[in-house]
Amino acid sequence: MELHILEHSLKVASIEKEGIQICNHGLIKLAFVASKTRCKKAATCCSM
Repeated sequence: MELHILEHSLKVASIEKEGIQICNHGLIKLAFVASKTRCKKAATCCSM
Protein backbone atom coordinates (compact mmCIF):
# COMPACT_ATOMS: atom_id res chain seq x y z
CA MET A 1 0.00 0.00 0.00
CA GLU A 2 1.25 3.49 -0.84
CA LEU A 3 0.25 6.69 0.91
CA HIS A 4 0.77 10.05 -0.74
CA ILE A 5 0.16 13.34 1.04
CA LEU A 6 -1.57 15.62 -1.45
CA GLU A 7 -1.08 19.36 -1.55
CA HIS A 8 -3.78 21.44 0.13
CA SER A 9 -4.73 24.84 -1.22
CA LEU A 10 -7.08 27.62 -0.28
CA LYS A 11 -8.48 29.89 -2.95
CA VAL A 12 -10.17 33.14 -2.01
CA ALA A 13 -11.98 35.48 -4.37
CA SER A 14 -13.45 38.90 -3.78
CA ILE A 15 -16.38 39.82 -6.03
CA GLU A 16 -18.75 42.75 -5.77
CA LYS A 17 -22.37 41.85 -5.06
CA GLU A 18 -23.52 43.02 -8.52
CA GLY A 19 -20.88 40.89 -10.26
CA ILE A 20 -21.90 37.62 -8.62
CA GLN A 21 -24.69 36.91 -11.11
CA ILE A 22 -22.40 37.65 -14.07
CA CYS A 23 -19.49 35.52 -12.84
CA ASN A 24 -21.41 32.78 -11.04
CA HIS A 25 -21.60 30.23 -13.88
CA GLY A 26 -17.92 30.56 -14.77
CA LEU A 27 -16.79 30.26 -11.15
CA ILE A 28 -18.86 27.13 -10.56
CA LYS A 29 -17.52 25.61 -13.77
CA LEU A 30 -13.92 26.35 -12.70
CA ALA A 31 -14.54 24.82 -9.28
CA PHE A 32 -15.79 21.57 -10.81
CA VAL A 33 -12.93 21.40 -13.32
CA ALA A 34 -10.40 21.88 -10.50
CA SER A 35 -12.03 19.21 -8.33
CA LYS A 36 -12.16 16.71 -11.20
CA THR A 37 -8.49 17.32 -11.92
CA ARG A 38 -7.55 16.73 -8.28
CA CYS A 39 -9.62 13.52 -8.17
CA LYS A 40 -7.88 12.11 -11.22
CA LYS A 41 -4.46 12.85 -9.73
CA ALA A 42 -5.46 11.28 -6.41
CA ALA A 43 -6.82 8.18 -8.12
CA THR A 44 -3.69 7.65 -10.20
CA CYS A 45 -1.10 8.25 -7.48
CA CYS A 46 -2.68 6.19 -4.70
CA SER A 47 -2.70 2.46 -5.16
CA MET A 48 -3.34 -0.41 -2.74
